[in-house]
Amino acid sequence: MSISTPNPYRRYFRCAYAAKKRLENDDHRFKWIDEAILEELESLECKNASVEQYVKEITRERLVLEKEVLDRVEAQVLDRIEAEILDRFEAVLAEEKTKMKKLMIILGIGGVICVGSMVVLCFKKW
Repeated sequence: MSISTPNPYRRYFRCAYAAKKRLENDDHRFKWIDEAILEELESLECKNASVEQYVKEITRERLVLEKEVLDRVEAQVLDRIEAEILDRFEAVLAEEKTKMKKLMIILGIGGVICVGSMVVLCFKKW
């Protein structure tokens, strides 16, 4: 603690060598505690600002990655849904084709029966 007239009772740090040797009028380095604390606070503010910037960058990157993942998942879900709809459509189409073939066979047989019966009727009249 200072006992000088311009800075009475003001606390300071001084060189360990000078403190150990109890030098009174030494030219060794010293620093006022209040100034040292302010310098440390300014240094911490700079470090804090850089950490905040880093956190913002990480947050931005995380959001970009989340969007990419969501886009991929959405694309996969859409592909799955599209494939399922296509499979159902193909199954219904195959079923309807089978029904159409059966109907064509029935119509063909009916046509043959009609033509056959007309021929028989024509020959009976002669």
